[in-house]
Amino acid sequence: ERGVVGGSGEGALLWEQARAWAESSTGPGGRPRIEEQPVRQALARTRIDNEVSWLLAQRSAWIAATGGLPSIEGSMAKLFATQAFQRAARVFQDLAGAEGLVRAGQDGTVAGGAIDRAVRHAPVTTIYGGTSEIQRNNIALRHLGLPRSG
Repeated sequence: ERGVVGGSGEGALLWEQARAWAESSTGPGGRPRIEEQPVRQALARTRIDNEVSWLLAQRSAWIAATGGLPSIEGSMAKLFATQAFQRAARVFQDLAGAEGLVRAGQDGTVAGGAIDRAVRHAPVTTIYGGTSEIQRNNIALRHLGLPRSG
């Protein structure tokens, strides 16, 4: 389950919809948002994070498919993917400004509501498949050899 969460595609869907928004909307001064440096950086960072998430999930899947148990690998995939998704949702909402606060389904929503949905859904991703705290403890104990926390 943990390895699959990392490759769920939520970040990829957000990236596609944020890119479409950036290409079709204009910022202050009338230039397309896609030409703004912060928007381009957010799109690039999110695309890189999505690729890393997918690769980590594929590694976990490969371990499972070859008879292994992807404990640490699944934890790493899940933790990285959920943190990256949260970061991307917040960054795109910030870049959208006040419009980024409009709820999905209302007039004036950004990216067809994708950014609002991502911001509201991202915290939940840190819970299913094992909380982020459990993933960190798993990595600390089994991979880094650190002692169990209090």
